[in-house]
Amino acid sequence: MKLIKKYKTFINEVYLPTQSEAPEVASQMNTFNDKEKMIRDFMKDKVTISNIYMQYKDEVDLINKLSARKFIEKKTQNKKQIKFNNELLAIWAESCDKRRDLKNLEDSITKIEGDISTSKENMAGNPGLQQSEQESIDRNNEKIVEKKAKIEQLKKEIMDLERNTQERLEDIKKDLKQSKTKMDIYKAKKTAFPADTSEQK
Repeated sequence: MKLIKKYKTFINEVYLPTQSEAPEVASQMNTFNDKEKMIRDFMKDKVTISNIYMQYKDEVDLINKLSARKFIEKKTQNKKQIKFNNELLAIWAESCDKRRDLKNLEDSITKIEGDISTSKENMAGNPGLQQSEQESIDRNNEKIVEKKAKIEQLKKEIMDLERNTQERLEDIKKDLKQSKTKMDIYKAKKTAFPADTSEQK
């Protein structure tokens, strides 16, 4: 994603509120830092998330791997109940899970195509198997059609999720730019008028 890469140079500042800050200013600083960290962690961890989802053995293994890296709030027994600490990683993980499903379907089609080839060889070598093997071929062709339809649906869902990730990143980027402008104005004012720290315009 080109959009994601742009964030590597966008954020280079963290605001540290002090006891002298007005509550609303301190809150805004903390919110800025939280959103900045969300993006930074997403860019750092999205490849790891992709690898975990492509390689896990079962739901327990998936949950253990995510929990060990502190990607999720708490362990659960059900993959559908997983709750990520980072909303961007949550969207990304959903797309990774669908990519895993897509790969499984593609692998399944490859296996079925191999079965079809075997049936054709059996037909050629033994005319008495003509009818049964042809019926097997027809059934397998139907399975392939069904799986290809699911693959197309998954591809669409993955594209939607990746677009949602980009759109959410763009929203956060806009929020950060607006917050940064306000913080910079506040810092400039605080430097110019050290005694007046209770108001931010």
